[in-house]
Amino acid sequence: MKKYAVDSPQFHADSSYYFATQALKFAQTTGNKFLIAQGYYYQGASLVNAPLSMANKAAGREELHKAARLFKEMNKKEWYLLAVKDLYILEGHFFDGKSEKSGLYQALAIEGRSDPDFQYPDNLRENEPDQPMTRATILRVIRSGERYIQQLKAQNNPESLMYAHEILGKYNHYYGDYSKSIPHFESAFYLSETTHNEWFSPIILNGLLPTLLNAKKYNDSEKWSKKGLELLQNLKIPELRRRFLDFMYQALKGQGRWNEAVNYKEKSYVLYDSLQDEAILKNGVYMQEKLGAERKQFIAEQQAHLQQQRLNYALFGAGVLLLVIVGLLWYNNTLRQTKQQLEAKNAEISAALLRGQTQERKRVASDLHDNLVAKIAGLRWRFQMIEKQELGSRNLKLYEDVGRGLEETLADVRMISHNLQPAQLEEKGLVAALQKMINDTNELGKTLFYLEIPDGLPRFTPNIEFELYTIALELTTNVLRHSKAKKAGVTLTLQSDMLSLIVLDDGIGMTSTSTTGMGMQNVRSRVERLRGTMYIVSTNGTQVEITIPSHALRRT
Repeated sequence: MKKYAVDSPQFHADSSYYFATQALKFAQTTGNKFLIAQGYYYQGASLVNAPLSMANKAAGREELHKAARLFKEMNKKEWYLLAVKDLYILEGHFFDGKSEKSGLYQALAIEGRSDPDFQYPDNLRENEPDQPMTRATILRVIRSGERYIQQLKAQNNPESLMYAHEILGKYNHYYGDYSKSIPHFESAFYLSETTHNEWFSPIILNGLLPTLLNAKKYNDSEKWSKKGLELLQNLKIPELRRRFLDFMYQALKGQGRWNEAVNYKEKSYVLYDSLQDEAILKNGVYMQEKLGAERKQFIAEQQAHLQQQRLNYALFGAGVLLLVIVGLLWYNNTLRQTKQQLEAKNAEISAALLRGQTQERKRVASDLHDNLVAKIAGLRWRFQMIEKQELGSRNLKLYEDVGRGLEETLADVRMISHNLQPAQLEEKGLVAALQKMINDTNELGKTLFYLEIPDGLPRFTPNIEFELYTIALELTTNVLRHSKAKKAGVTLTLQSDMLSLIVLDDGIGMTSTSTTGMGMQNVRSRVERLRGTMYIVSTNGTQVEITIPSHALRRT
């Protein structure tokens, strides 16, 4: 075995491994399964504490998995969980502490102590490749940890409670929930002060500070960085001290206190170089001061260079930004004028189109009422003059069928004539027109319609109201003609962001042909003009829902 200084971590790691190896050899001579499992465990645990080369990692993992398998076979739960915990520590050195296996082993270590119905897993995935920790595994650790904390509070076990809070702080940080991570780390810190172990507190702060910095809580980061540096004054942990100097630098930089931040960064550089080169430590304060002065001069030169670069970039950026702003203002003004002209022209076209449509609908309605209705009524009158008594049973049935057909045709034509330009739509608005349409439809005796409209529905422009009325008319006509429904409904609601028109029935549903017919195409065209959307659901009956965004509704 290599020789190291007695206080060297490598000395302790190699010594532990040597004695664990000797213990395992002795256990194997006894054939005692439990002693053999312990030998494997101590071998693996000693390698976890050694510098983690790939060789050490592979060997430590193999020994710990052997131990875990044997402990599981003997149902030695506490020893099994110790092996799992060391596997967690070993795997946690990879993927910045966020190895998938590390999370799995951490979850098992918690569940084994908190769940009375804990079941050993089939395996520990020893043959699976390393990969980053998934969010599902992070959540598993968080949930099991929260249950474990509640149990520990009841047991009054402050040291275990401290570890549990630290774990939840770390895994909530992994999950990105800093609002939960920070309180757990702080709870762990305050508990660490009751354990009288001076190593715990700075290690916990080493987990808390990255969370605070990520959450941009720079004032709290400064406070806890100072606390960490105070705790490390009497502890010989130079690498951890360097990390707290860097935390302090980031906290001050985040507050805009650049001069103070550079001072801490300078101290961090000095300590870092001293860790990298033992010669600096041996040459005492002189070499450290010399390095500090060189580092200070370098930082000052870098700052001056960066400030000049920033000034140049700022001047160039300001010039470019000014040109962009002028261009955008000109373009925006031109675009606004063009838009206003187009909107005015569109309004004129829409108004002219509406006037033309209104006149044409009135003319067609008048022709239907004065000509076609009169002719059908005359035919019906003449038909009714036929003496039914002189007809046989077969001709009598035909006579009755034709009579009903004439009555229905006359009613349909009258309804179409009325609905082309109902007086209520012009005089009283959409709500009155829909109520009249539903009443007239129900008088036909085919399908019973109901109408639901909230009180206080405002008026819209004549064009909007006519489009909505025509859509409702087309959909209710489709129900009468094709659905064979007993009941149907029309609902009109207005919310803050949209208007909704729903027509539904309990009929036979719509086929692909009926959804693509001319009537439905006309409905789609009108909905598109209103910038709306149409949804059709046809299962047990049919529901057609049309939504119009509020910005497309110009109220009167």
